[in-house]
Amino acid sequence: MKRRAVSTATRVHQRTRPRLESPPVVLGRAVGPADGGFRVVVGDRERVVAVHESVDPALLVEAARAGAMVVLDGTASPPRIVGTLQTRRVLAVEPDGEVRAKVRRLDLVVEERAVVRSSQAFIAVEDDQVELFGERLLLKAHDVLRALGRLVKIN
Repeated sequence: MKRRAVSTATRVHQRTRPRLESPPVVLGRAVGPADGGFRVVVGDRERVVAVHESVDPALLVEAARAGAMVVLDGTASPPRIVGTLQTRRVLAVEPDGEVRAKVRRLDLVVEERAVVRSSQAFIAVEDDQVELFGERLLLKAHDVLRALGRLVKIN
């Protein structure tokens, strides 16, 4: 059996490279919020792990609800959550500032008020009221345009 020659540089590198006590990236399953952090299952153990300040707590709650994985920084002492592992598509803002999506159905629920606006017009939904505002409001119907209400008032 032939022995492979090892250079001096390789031997020095092997002796001087840092050895990690734990892997630099650890995956765990999100369980739920806890005092001082977030409960995470890593391997077969559940533990409370600190959360890095850059992580949105609502993101972790959603991850726990979905049973999603979280990413832990294993080089930190103690390890801490630095994000979640994305497993589904999300709506993204393109570099040109546009959001483009093709979906089968869109259902948005807002707690207080929703507004879609352009530079000179808007649609606002608040409680039981819908407001349309613009220089021109155009309603088109191929067949019948029906306005329903106890009172329909046109200027």
